[in-house]
Amino acid sequence: AAAGSACLIRSAAFAPGFQYRLALPFADRTLAEREEAFHPDVVHAHSPFAVGQRALHTARRFHVPLAASFHTDYRCDLSRALKNDALVRPALRRICAFYEQADEVWTMNGAAEQILRSYGYRGSVRLLPHGVERFSGGLQDEAAILAAQRAFGIDGCRLTLLFVGQIVRQKNIEQILRALALLKDRLDFTMYFVGKGRDREAFVRLAESLSLGSSAVFTGYVSDELLHGMYALADLFVFPSYYDTAGLVVAEAAAAGVPSVVLRGTGAASGISDGSNGYLCENSAESIAEAILSAQADREVLKRCGIAARQTLVKSWGDVCGQAAAAYRVLSGAAPRQRSRKS
Repeated sequence: AAAGSACLIRSAAFAPGFQYRLALPFADRTLAEREEAFHPDVVHAHSPFAVGQRALHTARRFHVPLAASFHTDYRCDLSRALKNDALVRPALRRICAFYEQADEVWTMNGAAEQILRSYGYRGSVRLLPHGVERFSGGLQDEAAILAAQRAFGIDGCRLTLLFVGQIVRQKNIEQILRALALLKDRLDFTMYFVGKGRDREAFVRLAESLSLGSSAVFTGYVSDELLHGMYALADLFVFPSYYDTAGLVVAEAAAAGVPSVVLRGTGAASGISDGSNGYLCENSAESIAEAILSAQADREVLKRCGIAARQTLVKSWGDVCGQAAAAYRVLSGAAPRQRSRKS
């Protein structure tokens, strides 16, 4: 079917400090009218919660297959929101039950698949990576670089380190700051933390207590143009997150020819070979600091590592969308699974 127009869904606050809102798709008559007019061939859900349940309901109503994506480790968020493992375990079982009812489950890499299986899921999985735009070096890219240089004073003389993402504890920002404190008397660098989040003020205070000064800059939200320029100007992307199932920002950095420092064995480390197209570290300030030191020791090797990252970690949106379209065509021609035994 042709693409439909967007339809906003009502939502409500879920829990204090929780980053997501509770969607209320079953209370929205407009959504039902849009579904009826659109009459889908396939329904694709990107969440196992309220919107995903609505997607399952819609797939059943129209007797069409349901595809469902898994791209977040919900255990961490649920533990923070519910604060009780006795409540988290049944919530994970409900998430598994949702994915078991899908005709096809998609995720980005083997690490994300293993996270889903750790919840108890035993079905099949289709691996489909994220797509990213490549840095081309054209006029638009040059304008983005100039804008970032003017906004943040990046001159290329100091080592430029970059983090992009939510400023929350799950991203391991505390360990990055403590690693920077170990390096401040050994390297001339500036680390830019791009993004916003509930823990930003706590990390700003920690950076001050570690006497990082202008070596650690929290930019807040930046425009797409500025972000594009900052990727291009970075020497090294530092992303030791233990939370992310894939790390789209790692691929975005690679698209600009910038290699990443990531935690060994995490989703963000998928496809990275230490010293070849990125740098692997353990979950400690000392190991992160050592990885940064090793990476910057030879700038020519660092550049070659960035080129290898672009060649091996970046999938174009054209390729990814082509794979997705082919999967949808196959799925739309298949009969939806019989779900009555799992209803």
